[in-house]
Amino acid sequence: KGIKIDVVANIDVPEIDYATQRKVAATLNKIDTLIVLRKQQLEKLDELVKARFVEMFGERSSIRPQKLKEVTRRVKVGFVGTCEKYYTDNTGVPMLRTTNITSHGIDLKDLKYVTRTFHEKNLKSRVHKGDLLIARHGSNGQANVYCGDEAQCLNAIIIEPDHNITNPIFLENLINSRSVKRQIEKELVGSTQHVLNTTTLANVEVKIPAIKEQQVFAAFVERVDQQKQTVQQSLEKLELMKKALMQEYFG
Repeated sequence: KGIKIDVVANIDVPEIDYATQRKVAATLNKIDTLIVLRKQQLEKLDELVKARFVEMFGERSSIRPQKLKEVTRRVKVGFVGTCEKYYTDNTGVPMLRTTNITSHGIDLKDLKYVTRTFHEKNLKSRVHKGDLLIARHGSNGQANVYCGDEAQCLNAIIIEPDHNITNPIFLENLINSRSVKRQIEKELVGSTQHVLNTTTLANVEVKIPAIKEQQVFAAFVERVDQQKQTVQQSLEKLELMKKALMQEYFG
């Protein structure tokens, strides 16, 4: 439904002299430019990690492929169903949902909590530090390492790495690599709901290098993540500054 022209024409706008308008525009333009730059920096850092992964592990024809279930402790599905009646305040146990599993890692901004009773009853859906989470719907197998306290998860697949064989950070990047994604997408083709199941994921073929090589890569990723955190904090400050200025100038 469109907005009528006479409605727009009769909107009250603040009276700001031209010199002030130019100053405001210049300030907002500078902030917008910096916001775009910070976002580009984050993208470049993500690309750097992917490039490093390919450089270190891309051509490994000598490594025998294994199924994911052979190099992890367990591939399981978390809680499936409705759990609204178990939600509580933030004194409860974190409940990680599909919305928390993003292409840029696990986002804890909009976090739900469930009761301790629910947590104690549902052993299978418990998530521990170093586990990987993959949304079952719409993610095409996007994996994230969880680094928080013990939690629950809703409608997601949990991968428990065998730390003697696989480093969680390496495993996250391996599952998110093109070779593994192609295997997952091939299985999802033709499925009307595109639901990723544990059997599909557990049977994808992976090549696992020596644990020391994985740890070298993981240390590199952690250094990059520190840079990303600095850039992300700068981005958030710029976005807050823009919001405050918009409120100040335009109400």
